[in-house]
Amino acid sequence: MPKKLPDSLVFTMTDRVVLRGMTKADLERVRTWGNDSEVATFIDRVRPISEVEHEKWFEKMVQDPNVYLFAIDEKENRQHIGNVWLCNLDSRHRRAEIRVMIGDRNYWGKGFGREAVSAAVHFGFEKLNLHKIYAYVLSNNPRSKGMFEACGFIVEGNLKEEYFADGSYIDGCRLGIIRKE
Repeated sequence: MPKKLPDSLVFTMTDRVVLRGMTKADLERVRTWGNDSEVATFIDRVRPISEVEHEKWFEKMVQDPNVYLFAIDEKENRQHIGNVWLCNLDSRHRRAEIRVMIGDRNYWGKGFGREAVSAAVHFGFEKLNLHKIYAYVLSNNPRSKGMFEACGFIVEGNLKEEYFADGSYIDGCRLGIIRKE
């Protein structure tokens, strides 16, 4: 698989979304989103994220050759609204996991996540030569499941009581999309 993208690379795939390499300048905004209680519920966080912990996470992500971490910018204003990343790249089986977070609530429910996921999927298939991309979604986040399905992902399996949140177990599911040759 190719080497990691430089932070300065801009990868535009939709009319409204720009994907670019995430930088340290984005970290405080991303940490604020992760510490928002509603966002945290959807990304399976149970405790606040410290500045030190967040910096360590970022360093680990940018150094890992099996992770491509993008900031999502709203194209017109170049405002950072979220992140999308391909991780757990498996070159033998040509697959990767995708994760997405629209952290800026002003952009929820307006299709920006769908456009960012579509752009990242295109990148994974065309630039990384992946065969399959998959995602995990918690049952308490039906909008995320619907967004992945709108991008062409199909449910591959339901995960009974896979996650523990707010004192009880909740279900999840795995969705996947296969490259059309």
